[in-house]
Amino acid sequence: MQKIIIYNSTYMQKLQADFAKFCEDPTDGLLVYLINNDFYHWGGVLIGPPETPFEGGRFQFEILFPQDFPQSPPEFYFKTIIFHPNVDSNGKACTMLLNYKWQSTTTVKSILDSICVLMSEPSTEDGYLNDATAVRSADKEEYERIARMWTHMYAV
Repeated sequence: MQKIIIYNSTYMQKLQADFAKFCEDPTDGLLVYLINNDFYHWGGVLIGPPETPFEGGRFQFEILFPQDFPQSPPEFYFKTIIFHPNVDSNGKACTMLLNYKWQSTTTVKSILDSICVLMSEPSTEDGYLNDATAVRSADKEEYERIARMWTHMYAV
């Protein structure tokens, strides 16, 4: 038995418009595309920002939009392994914008821009209880060394 998903056309139009806007005015170091031509499932590549432990890395990601987007936030997953306080062991990113600061007027470009900022400025306050959070809280230089090593192992 095949599952049939009915999408709200207003929500679909918002995603189509967001995708078109991003394609017209892309962010440096960021590429997005649709997975299986599905506007509710985006993929992409984020180039690690300069002067960060992620510099030179190519981080693949996916964004899964709920059927009621933009009423509810999407989920952002890194598919490339990354050592980061705001990324859990499944690759799910945690940002203020995707959680308690979510607003239905938020654009996908804003989401992606916030992920880029997070790469440069990790937050241990909004992070997960993971090894990266513990290391960064205790010793920023050691955190950067490990993040750089993981970037070279998994993202280069």
